[in-house]
Amino acid sequence: MESINQNPKWHFKWTSDEEEKRDLSRYFDKNRPENPLFIKDLLLNLLRELPEEEVKKLLEDVQICTYRGLFKRILQTPYLKHGFNFQAHYNNVYNIIYLHEYEESDQEKTAYEKDRKNRYMGSQFEKLVTIESEKNENNPSKNYVPPHLRTQPKEKTYIIGKKNFKKEEKNIGCLYTCEIDCIDPETKCKLELKSTQKTIYEANEANTGDLRGKLREKRKRSLGFWTQCFLTNIKKVILGLKIPSMNPDKQRSDSVYSRLSLYIPPHRRRAESLMSTKSEMLPAQTNHKQEPVVILDEVLEVPVEEFLSNFLPDWNKDHGVDFLYEILAKILELIKKNPEVKLNVEYQAGTAEVIITKIEDHDHNK
Repeated sequence: MESINQNPKWHFKWTSDEEEKRDLSRYFDKNRPENPLFIKDLLLNLLRELPEEEVKKLLEDVQICTYRGLFKRILQTPYLKHGFNFQAHYNNVYNIIYLHEYEESDQEKTAYEKDRKNRYMGSQFEKLVTIESEKNENNPSKNYVPPHLRTQPKEKTYIIGKKNFKKEEKNIGCLYTCEIDCIDPETKCKLELKSTQKTIYEANEANTGDLRGKLREKRKRSLGFWTQCFLTNIKKVILGLKIPSMNPDKQRSDSVYSRLSLYIPPHRRRAESLMSTKSEMLPAQTNHKQEPVVILDEVLEVPVEEFLSNFLPDWNKDHGVDFLYEILAKILELIKKNPEVKLNVEYQAGTAEVIITKIEDHDHNK
């Protein structure tokens, strides 16, 4: 199989539910500067670059085009604090309906930053679990991950996903862009790299008090893991379980990481014998010895299906894939009646309805 390393920034691969793959990178402008708006409209930019015959095959049986992140948010509605908001309009150049997410509010951006701090160390785990970590062979504390769990280096590898959402005899074909973490060097299958606190991963129904929050977080994270893999046809997750630092030289900083006080009490100590068997992961953007570290306690190979039991069966009654299908079907119905309309789709967390409103006319060639 052709290495994904040839063009790490813009390497597109075609993928379908049957794992049909074609390299699309040769059609794309690889010198285009990277910026958030360009990433968000990646699919439309790609369609503009492709020859007509390629576009025709790519869009066969496709009615809706978007990117994976939007579908993921809709599927995660039980746990969203701010719901979702996106717009839909008809593109008569490609005969598709294009969905794009609404600009995030300041409240959502602030919540995202807090969430990012709570889940720091994800990128450090990804570096550790890839082949690139072999470069740290002179540092015993970096060699915890067994070789058979190492993967090809993580890269920003964008792929085109194609999935049919079905209900009864009706079918909605969707095309979307998404990013994958890496490729298994032995099986050549796509992999997702994730990390989470060990206490969250081991939470169960028997937990009481403060630990009940751990169970809710487990359900939320499991749904997120499954959703990403479901939309990218990934079958296995490499999962790193993290535990708090017990090293007296790695104290938390109240001024910078005050939110971590629950994880690293000052009296905790780490036994010297653990130094060579556990991997230390420093917080992002700091190497200061007084900042907290995370100990990578274990690395697991988890089949994606195992995450289903953490949030199903109740999840799909009011949310889930059926919920996503109903939203897409309603959008198709409204735009079919009036292709000139542009729709705003909004779902507020805590409510049980999706509000679809008409907004200003637009240029349908965009």
